[in-house]
Parts: sequence; structure tokens; C-alpha cells
Amino acid sequence: PDPAAAAGIPAAATHAEPEMVLNFKLPDESFKEVVIRNRPLGLDFKRSSPICMKTVHKGSIGDKLGVQAGWLIYNVNGEDVSSQPFEYTYKLLKEVSAMLPMTESSE
Repeated sequence: PDPAAAAGIPAAATHAEPEMVLNFKLPDESFKEVVIRNRPLGLDFKRSSPICMKTVHKGSIGDKLGVQAGWLIYNVNGEDVSSQPFEYTYKLLKEVSAMLPMTESSE
């Protein structure tokens, strides 16, 4: 038997999968949280602060999660990056996304 289950620990607590939580500010001033668990993301963005989505590749993980061009990244895994320089946020995105597993291509 699974020792974690015997100890009453939920399976999710013992086998936590890496994820990246992005909070976007949308053009209508509302916010949307997107949880990403795989890469590649399929997102291209402008060198801006806050970072603005430029292109979302059709059929990509970003596309399947509903991310759209024009959205601004305001928060990465709970950290407010809305006033951080582009280089800081880009480095953080690279570090966090590098921990995500690669998705096997279905093509």
C-alpha cells in the first residue's frame, strides 16, 4: 500500500506537479488567471512592461487555455510583476516555465 495514503495524506500533496499561474489584465480592465502545466506555451510577447501578448500560436497550450493577443501579464505565481522591468519578468517567466514538463506533440 501507498505509505502516503496510509498516513491520510492526499495524493495531490505528495505528487505535486509543477505549474505556472499567470494573472493577465485584459483590454476591458478585467483580470483572468491562467494555470499552465506544460510547455511549450506558444506565446510571443512584446518587450514591454508589463509584458503584452503579441501572438498566441493556434493549437498551442496558450491558445487552448484561451490566452489572447493584447493581454498584459500582471502576476506570475503570486508575484506582482506589473511594474517590473521587462528583463526581470522575462527571466522569471523563463525560470518558472523551464520547470514545466514538455507536452508530447500530437501532430
